[in-house]
Amino acid sequence: MTRNSRVYCVINPARKHHLRVWELVQHHCAALGYPPPTRFHTTVEHPGGLQAEQALHAGADIVIVAGGDGTVRNVGTVLAHSGVALGIVPIGTANIFHLNAIGKERRLDHSVRTALMGTDTPIDMGKVQLEFASGQVLDDRFLVVVGVGRDALSLGGVSPRLKRAIGPGAYFASGMPHLMRSPLAMQVEVDGQRLEIDAAWSVLVGNCGVVPGGITILPEANLQDGKLNLLHVAPQSLIGWLPVAWRGLRGSNRTTRGMIDHHIERVTIIPEIPAAAQIDGDVWSDVSRITIAVDPAALIIRGKAPTVHEPAANR
Repeated sequence: MTRNSRVYCVINPARKHHLRVWELVQHHCAALGYPPPTRFHTTVEHPGGLQAEQALHAGADIVIVAGGDGTVRNVGTVLAHSGVALGIVPIGTANIFHLNAIGKERRLDHSVRTALMGTDTPIDMGKVQLEFASGQVLDDRFLVVVGVGRDALSLGGVSPRLKRAIGPGAYFASGMPHLMRSPLAMQVEVDGQRLEIDAAWSVLVGNCGVVPGGITILPEANLQDGKLNLLHVAPQSLIGWLPVAWRGLRGSNRTTRGMIDHHIERVTIIPEIPAAAQIDGDVWSDVSRITIAVDPAALIIRGKAPTVHEPAANR
């Protein structure tokens, strides 16, 4: 960036360390000779999108978002195809997108420096349309994953208090009671062809492969290949979850009973009865049809570019 670079920050004030992030952004902008940065706080009603629009209208050269995956997604959706880079300071619970796109950074200072001075890299996003039983339609984008079925139900049951207490472990605690619930009947059509899938515990369509704890759910996921990865999860028993868990822990891309992988550009999922769906961890219920497509090179992120070129299993 030039000495006249205009830095705008979208910060979730409900997150721990948000004040420290703002101090560091101001400090590094001054050290680099940039104009003083501008800060926007998110709210429950406006979780990042409106603030990103305001930054674009004001002429931002980079927008730094400090929050979790939901805040990053809301800001990234607005910045798509704008040419303005997105910098990320991860202060959420899971920070899955930052983990996959940039990697682990244990100090806030390092994250702020990367967000300001890292390499600009174009990455793919996903586009998703949810059709509800009521007839309403929601069009959105995602950075990490869309899930249809039991995984969305388990995410919807995560306690905010437990998230604050044990962090990412809250997601696993919420998911355990759902492991033995029966698969959901659904139709899946990939790139114009019907798959031989009549039921699934969950169907995941994602852009990022690794979740906290080093578990790889989509081993071939690559943020720059112009594709999305679809995972059909349908273990037949509690024991059937063992090879699924083992593959995730090893980061293997081998075919495992109870899991089927596909590289896709577009998918339509139609549950037999309205089901739950999640977009980067945000959950909706009574969804009757889900259409998902890749949007290649839609977003510019500022970070450590080499980490996004390799599939998740190789990182």
